[in-house]
Amino acid sequence: MDSYFDVVVVGSGAAGLTASAIAASEGLKTLLVEKRATIGGTTMLSGGTVWIPNNHIAKQHGIYDTEDKAHKYLEAVLDSDQSEHITATAKNRKEYIKKASQMILYLNNRGMRWKLSKFPDYQPRLEGALPAGGRTVNPEIFDARALESWITLLDLSLSSNIPYFETFPDATRRRAPVTQSNQENLYTDPTRGTENLKLSMGCSLIAQLLLICKTSNRVTIWMETAFSDLLLEENAVVGVELQRGGKKFRVQSKATLLAVAGFARNQNMREKYLQKPTNVNWTLSQLNGDDGHVLEAMRSRGAKTSLLQEKWGIPTMEDPLTGQLIPAVFVMSKPHCIVVNTIGHRFCNEARPYGDYNQDADSRMPSWLILDTTYLRKYTIGSLLSLPGQVEMAMNGGYLRQSYSLPGLAKQLEIQPEVLARTIDEWNVSCEKGKDIHFGKGEDEYQRFIGDDSMEPNPNMGPIVASPFYAIQIFPGDAGTKGGLLTDEKGRVAHESGGVIDGLYASGNITASPFGKPSIGAGVTIGPAMTFAYIAMLDLSKKIQR
Repeated sequence: MDSYFDVVVVGSGAAGLTASAIAASEGLKTLLVEKRATIGGTTMLSGGTVWIPNNHIAKQHGIYDTEDKAHKYLEAVLDSDQSEHITATAKNRKEYIKKASQMILYLNNRGMRWKLSKFPDYQPRLEGALPAGGRTVNPEIFDARALESWITLLDLSLSSNIPYFETFPDATRRRAPVTQSNQENLYTDPTRGTENLKLSMGCSLIAQLLLICKTSNRVTIWMETAFSDLLLEENAVVGVELQRGGKKFRVQSKATLLAVAGFARNQNMREKYLQKPTNVNWTLSQLNGDDGHVLEAMRSRGAKTSLLQEKWGIPTMEDPLTGQLIPAVFVMSKPHCIVVNTIGHRFCNEARPYGDYNQDADSRMPSWLILDTTYLRKYTIGSLLSLPGQVEMAMNGGYLRQSYSLPGLAKQLEIQPEVLARTIDEWNVSCEKGKDIHFGKGEDEYQRFIGDDSMEPNPNMGPIVASPFYAIQIFPGDAGTKGGLLTDEKGRVAHESGGVIDGLYASGNITASPFGKPSIGAGVTIGPAMTFAYIAMLDLSKKIQR
């Protein structure tokens, strides 16, 4: 063995950094390994929100929530899912509701700062839901200078001018302050150096966790170091084999926590497990990662898996000007647009929770966002602000289709003109009444929250009448895969033959989500990733102390 640690944490996203911060705070000698040259993984690209029932911040704002209320909400959301996975993870959900609020308070007591989000639960009409928000929590804006020399571990080019995740719905409006050129009140451009540099959302979350690790003086970080295999003795983890610079070496440890991503960037695995069509080019997960290597290595060691057919579905699109893949959620939820299939029919509610949207869209490729000139005058689409020359640039790049007539647009998209015309006519009639008679767009608090509150009577509906008309392709994308290693309520990895693999913990996207298929709320990816990392490290700490 080349080195010894109490715990080796593999992966440096929200799960990995939380595990490292907690382990170090509990007095454990911790090694964090990351195969890339920078810290943070896909979390750096995320909104950074966490879904935390019964949290102390909501209580400070006078919001009533209880563990029992959260249980009832999850039971209502999962009522139609009687799968073996949901049964197997019942204890996980119970433990999550109990421990998630303890997790953010634990980190809060060690310097992490949070801000309550206004995001409603995604199924706000179900029993136990909080339709006015209270369970989603944001990381506060963070000054990266506090990291001092450790700031070099972050890729600052990923920082955003958006302060909080719930700002995104407003940011798509041209009148919203975050889309104006004067943004000095929010951030300093990272290209200008680190003076007064403020980080938000996922970047803030990662940076704040990194600071806790730094101040603990118990976390060693090895960059550009990849996981190769577990070291086992009598079916118990005694260390890991790592690889750096083409050389393999061993590290002894009392336990290992796997906190890497799933397999969203592995086309072969996507085709093997996910619903088709599927494409690595539709995922928002971090490049140069998410390749499924660690997951496959663990399966070869007998680790049990579940939910491999699922992903964290989110509609994506190519930015009309840059071609960069971006989320389409808040673009589709606005008035003056609909999404149609290859025939020209609408097939779903464009403002429904994004995971649920993808369940409708997966088999309907290609699908197209249809909008009119009114939309472009009122809202932004990625970097497209409809400034002089921008629309022409987007058209020349092939990302935006335009026609002065609906039949002309239908011809470009190879859609039946009469079907598209009839679909648009039906939509426009519905807009006059403010009620989507087919799919109910804009009929609950979540949908209205991501719409345009200046539109009455329905903030998600507006007619498509102003020529020229436009179309952008929508993909059934994702923010990573949802299935993976099956873990118990303590974050321990289950073995195919029964029981757990002693000394092996996992959290984050390498694990199977205990929430199954449905959409729960904003932050239900990162929230469990951090919470089960917290639970796992407290379990390990107690085990070592015994």
